[in-house]
Amino acid sequence: MLVPLVTWAQTGSRGSEIQPRPAPLTDEQWERLLDRLDGTWQLNLEKSVYFLTAPPQGAPAGHIYVKDVDRRGITYRSDAGDSFQVLDGKPYPSQLTPQSTTVARWPVNEFTLENLTSTDGKPTQILMQFLAADGQSKIIVARSIDEHGGQTPAAVMYWDKVPDGTPVWTDSP
Repeated sequence: MLVPLVTWAQTGSRGSEIQPRPAPLTDEQWERLLDRLDGTWQLNLEKSVYFLTAPPQGAPAGHIYVKDVDRRGITYRSDAGDSFQVLDGKPYPSQLTPQSTTVARWPVNEFTLENLTSTDGKPTQILMQFLAADGQSKIIVARSIDEHGGQTPAAVMYWDKVPDGTPVWTDSP
């Protein structure tokens, strides 16, 4: 299952050519997308592959998404803190990384989100989140973008939705 995703990641568009194109989702599709995202997520290291860095060590890696249907976004909670993320394709200053970093997030369809991270106005990373139809698992394909716009697969991360209240990082709520 991971091989087609890695092949796709290697043939994606050049970083400098990435233009957010939020899908024109219906209200029902937005609701289903946000329902799939909503909840507590834990990284499954046994099913994940890291190409450029070592996988996380020690405490479990995870995050929590809390949906906001009215604002069409999510509150992202992790060990680094909380941030509200609008899913409209516009770049917003990252609340969890250095100030010169922006992140644009947008739906490709009701099962897929794309995130483009830029530093000092230059794209540096793109993430694609592929959500299972039942909302119980997802795969995130991460690609790094070099100074020439070339993309390199960085990781294919498999995530499981776990019961709310499951500790997914040290000092989890």
